Amino acid sequence: MLRLHPFERIDFDRVVEWTTDARFLMQWAGPIFTHPLDHDQLEDYLAGGCGATPKRVVWKGIDDATDVVIGHIEIDKIDRGRKRGALSRVLIGIPGLRGRGFGTELVGEALKRAFDALDLEEVTLAVFDFNYAAIRCYEANGFETFHTRADAVAVEGERWSVVFMRLSRSRWRQRAAGRNPSIP
Repeated sequence: MLRLHPFERIDFDRVVEWTTDARFLMQWAGPIFTHPLDHDQLEDYLAGGCGATPKRVVWKGIDDATDVVIGHIEIDKIDRGRKRGALSRVLIGIPGLRGRGFGTELVGEALKRAFDALDLEEVTLAVFDFNYAAIRCYEANGFETFHTRADAVAVEGERWSVVFMRLSRSRWRQRAAGRNPSIP
């Protein structure tokens, strides 16, 4: 099991360690950061989650079995009026733990917070089309593709295409009820 805790300054070094190169940083975070990632960028990033109605809520994922921080995730672009947000910057930071279901669980925990605590009606995301593992993770949580933008981003002389996905609270609840009939 994973649990979410707020991302804090004490987590900066870990995230910097996890972002090994510019390509990986772009794949994980999009254009919000530049390589090399540093504390100043993370300080600005963390500030975006402050205030009475933050536009972003950021968590670290902690493995209950080992009490080790293994991931990072956020709900960004929170629009309380339209009840929408974006799942962003999803990462299982320890390479040896990837492909073992932790990402799917991390996304599931963030969706619980998005739909229950933040009271959102829809969560969207953007993922590069070659990131098959992430796409499978999102599909396992109920996301569906609604748009693809070919050659959307230039990275080191390459053009990367982006897949846009979404999940409504009603679909998420239907799927959760199918796994657990006691959920309303």
